[in-house]
Amino acid sequence: MRNIARIAILFAAINTPAFAGWIGPYTASYIEISPSGMFISPPSGTTFPNTYQCSNPSFLLITGDSSLISRSVALALSSQSGGSKIKYYVVGCLYGYLNVTQIATDPTW
Repeated sequence: MRNIARIAILFAAINTPAFAGWIGPYTASYIEISPSGMFISPPSGTTFPNTYQCSNPSFLLITGDSSLISRSVALALSSQSGGSKIKYYVVGCLYGYLNVTQIATDPTW
């Protein structure tokens, strides 16, 4: 029975993205909304960490339901106009871009 538990833990570890995690905080510089999702780039001279070796790490891609996109647009525009910063939860690459599934902001950043 213990071997089954060990195998289950090992299987879960293998299927979990190795580098998934929060990056930032960053101020949004460039924002583009397209049918594929929302693209965000950091301020010039700043780069996103590319631990997944995505082919185009200059942009973050946020896809998902319309409520995530709407909140992301609001946060990104607020960041761009007011200088507030955003953290992004990256889980790998999607279409060559860093794939973001969660966003967060805090006035202390």
